[in-house]
Amino acid sequence: MLTDITATIAAGKALYGYDAPEPGYTTYDCATIPRYLKMGIRNRTRQLHEIETAVAARQRILYLEPDDSDPTEYHVVFGNCSSLGGYRTSDRLYADWHLLPLLQRILHGINHSTSIDLLQDDDHHHVPIITHVAVVDCAYGGRQFQDTSMLKAYLVDVNLTTMTSFALQTMNAVRESTRMEVQVGPVVVSSAQLSRFGLGAPDGTIVVGARVLDMFGLTYDGVSEYRTLVSFDFPYEPNTPFHDAISVADDESSRLNQWRWRVKSTNELIVLNGYSGYYRGSKSSQTSFVRYVVAMDATPVRDFAIDNFQAQGHSKDSRTWMHVLGIVTVGLRIGFPVGVSHHMAAMSLWGPQFWLPDVCGIVKRQLRLRALLIFVTVFADRFWIVQEWALTAGYRRYDLEPMIGSDDVVLSDSL
Repeated sequence: MLTDITATIAAGKALYGYDAPEPGYTTYDCATIPRYLKMGIRNRTRQLHEIETAVAARQRILYLEPDDSDPTEYHVVFGNCSSLGGYRTSDRLYADWHLLPLLQRILHGINHSTSIDLLQDDDHHHVPIITHVAVVDCAYGGRQFQDTSMLKAYLVDVNLTTMTSFALQTMNAVRESTRMEVQVGPVVVSSAQLSRFGLGAPDGTIVVGARVLDMFGLTYDGVSEYRTLVSFDFPYEPNTPFHDAISVADDESSRLNQWRWRVKSTNELIVLNGYSGYYRGSKSSQTSFVRYVVAMDATPVRDFAIDNFQAQGHSKDSRTWMHVLGIVTVGLRIGFPVGVSHHMAAMSLWGPQFWLPDVCGIVKRQLRLRALLIFVTVFADRFWIVQEWALTAGYRRYDLEPMIGSDDVVLSDSL
């Protein structure tokens, strides 16, 4: 009975759609970057030599490959990453013809284009001075999974003074000016002074809210300096500009796990988040997805070494009323006779003899009816609730996405 009550409540919530009470987290690790930062502390001369070698060879991107035998070592390659079989189609994100113009557009959006030029061409009369080089972690989780919706890159000056990370994730946004949902490319830029990094305990952690976060054996004297920019119609339109934006605090957006940004140049407000999941028919009919954003932890160690996705599950099934109808129908058909039998038994206590009516036959018939209603409901629902439960269990088991589903309804139907 308790299971049926909780299932009825869960089905009622799913009928109108509901969100997970707490967000979950998934990550893409940048496995080589902690090695690179630690090497800069131990042997800065080596890294200066690596950059000098790149500048001499007119290479503007350092591809960092982790050493498989030594957990503290890495090596630099040019042209493209050599691990995971070398260049793959998804690696076009990190090819010089794509990455450098993209970073230049972001720099232009934050007014650095006059001081940093990543696109200077060599000619016979003039050899431009390279002041900054891009850095790519070839062991980055997004590259390993060939996720072309997420880009992670870095920029460092040739004197190893400042390092900047760029976390660019394609998302959806609702624009205040049009009230329409569009594809956007928000990027979170985090800058840090390399001299402020230090070596910490190998198992060092920090506490942010209720989470205990790994610091990868590093410390930083200070907090992150963030810039946020957004590009509209990204990545479908070529060479779209990036617009400087500021974050606007809002309780509803926080509850729904969304970003609310205001574009500085136009004062336009946008609400944005990414989606991952599935639906049948339409998003307002049967759907299960997560809304996610890239969570920043206010420390460059975390900003540089990991991409932390904060995701909140959402589930909706406009046909759960059939499950509720089946549960309530059988519940009443069992509950009423059982209630009457209890009343009669209680009244017989004042009579000449105690009498307990037999309701087993009624309960047995109603349970058969419930089983029939379950089969009818599942077929009418086209097995959506079974599919959602199976996919949600798989996502949870392999720690892919914090999806939610009508577990209580499935449990009630199974029992």
